[in-house]
Formats: sequence, structure tokens, C-alpha cells
Amino acid sequence: MGVQLGMKPLARCLAGASVVVAVSLGFVACSKPFGEGGGGDGGGTGTDAEGIESSPPGDGAGPGPDSGGGSDASDAGGGESAAGEGSAGDASSGLCHGAFAAPTLVLAHNTQYFVDSFTLTSDELEAFVTLMPAGATTEERMVYEMHRAHPGDVFTMDTSEQVILTNVGPTPGAFDVALTVDGLTLFFSHRQDSDAGMLGVNIYDAVRGDGGAPFSTIATLGSGINDPTTNQFHAHPAGGDLFFTVAPVVAGAQGQRDLYVALLPGVARVPLSVLDGPTTNEANPVPSRNELELFFSSDRANPGVNSVVYSAHRMSPTVSFDPPAVVPLSLAGASTNVTPQYLTPDSCRLYVLVDQQDVYVSQRAP
Repeated sequence: MGVQLGMKPLARCLAGASVVVAVSLGFVACSKPFGEGGGGDGGGTGTDAEGIESSPPGDGAGPGPDSGGGSDASDAGGGESAAGEGSAGDASSGLCHGAFAAPTLVLAHNTQYFVDSFTLTSDELEAFVTLMPAGATTEERMVYEMHRAHPGDVFTMDTSEQVILTNVGPTPGAFDVALTVDGLTLFFSHRQDSDAGMLGVNIYDAVRGDGGAPFSTIATLGSGINDPTTNQFHAHPAGGDLFFTVAPVVAGAQGQRDLYVALLPGVARVPLSVLDGPTTNEANPVPSRNELELFFSSDRANPGVNSVVYSAHRMSPTVSFDPPAVVPLSLAGASTNVTPQYLTPDSCRLYVLVDQQDVYVSQRAP
């Protein structure tokens, strides 16, 4: 079953000025026992899209699925990884590594709904989108399936195909969606308590037999990933690992967000300490398929105010990530927060969420 997180500020708007959004890549692999602990970045204040106290509007300030990579003990320390020991040159051949062009709009919000999270099938034709009703005052996010004929087309807001993931507990719904490469397993988050509760958010998965079937088997992930003392969300798979965001619950509010990784099915989780800041929020980890690059959001440049995209790299899934760097993205319209949502299999297109309401895509040079 799915559980939903609390909600972010509902008032969101895009200003008219242009802004340069920095995004950097970086993820780590974990392949054996996950034993490393690490600090995370601190967060802002306010209620974020997951319904947890965090920075101002947008997942930006709080995003941060872990960015772990292989199956090793840690991103921070650089242990061995289940992904193997191939060199970066072998694993990344044929992938795009250049600069990102100015993003273009893919899915716009309307007067009824804001986009809360977004993911795609590998062919980029089928999207699973979490929508937040405009003006909502309680947790009301739901997931919908949307389609387009060609990867270059714009998605039209469509609520005719709701994906039924969970309807259990005082806060039914689902959010923070991500798919496995084969499109048969959908990871999502769900909030287990009422809006006035302790903000208990866990990661779930839903399975289907083939790409045209509905998701029928839904289950919460084990204690190796979902810790009862923390909230966990923004789960993104790569190889045999799951990258996600973790935030402790402090005095009934969400604390600082950090990036974590766990070898599925989640025996133990490890913080990506090398990427997490001591007093900032890191979230929304989006790894490349070979786990050598990780995109995530961070508010380290402007703590507690807004987040932008960063990336981190490494030469092999068996070593730690290098220090992260901002990824510049020119957007026509000032934004409060920008968070990565989906990276194509060839690493050539990055989809981002702007102000927790609109989806853009940026084409990358070879």
C-alpha cells in the first residue's frame, strides 16, 4: 500500500524574470553491507510537497532521494558495488556528457492541478504524474497516467487515467513516483498519518505483469529502507540499488533532508555523506543507469530559501562520488525551486520540476 507525505505550500507562482538554474550530477554506489553513516544537509522551514516541514515552495529545498549507486557500503566511503568494476569509459560509452540546453516546457499546470512529481517509461511516451489539487488544504495528491505519441511532444494535462495505488488510512494517495527500467515496478511514497500527526512517510512499490497492465501488487518496503524514526521519499532505482531521501521527524516536523542508498530489497541503507551538506537539504536523487552520475537538488547555495540541481560523478560504481557541482539551466521565468525528476537511459535528456508545478526537459550535448 502507499502512504503519502505532507504537502508543500500550496501557493505557488512563477515570476516573469529569467533565471539560471544550476544542476549538478553525482551519485554513489553501494554494494555490500551498507555501513556508513553520514550527515545531511539542513533544511528550510515551511511545509513541503511531502507534507513535511521544509523550505519554501517547491521540492527544491528539501528534495533528495539518495544518490547511492552500487550495492556497497557507501557513497561516502566508496566501497565495492554490485554493479561491478567496469571502468567509466566502458560503462558510459554512447551516453551524453555535455552541457544542457535551455529547458522547454513538457507539462504545464492548470487552474485545477499543480504537478507534484513526474516520471517516464524508457521510451518517454508514458508518464506517471502526481497531481496536487489547486487550493487543497489537506493531503490530496494522486497519481495519473498520461500519454503522448512522440518524445518531442508536449504532454496534455489528463486526469482520465488515475493509477490506484493506495486508499488506506486517514491520508489516502501517493506521490514521488519512479519506475524501474522495464516499467514493471513503480516506487512511490505515501503518508501514513493524518495531517495533524507526526508526518510518517514510507516508500512503497507496486508491480504489474506487463506494460499495458494495471499495478496490482502493492507493498511497503522493509525496515532496511523505511525507518520509523524518519520520513523517506523520492525513491529512484538504478541497477540493483534504490536512491532516496531521508529526513528525521523532530518535534512533529520534518528535519534536514539527506541522500541515502540501499541495495534492494533493502537490507540496510547508507547515507551518501560525501554529497550531503552539514546544514543544508539534499534530495530528489536521480541516478544514471550505470550509477556513475547522480542528479539531485540542494539548497546549499541559498540555505532554507530555494534549491537547484546539482550533479556528481564517479569513475566506477565501486568508488565514491566526486564533490558535486551545479548544473546551469536557463529557464524563462524566475523559479523558487528546481528539482530533477527523470534522466533518460542515454543520459541525454533531464526532466525537472519547477516550483512544484510545471515539468521541463533539457537536451544535453553528446
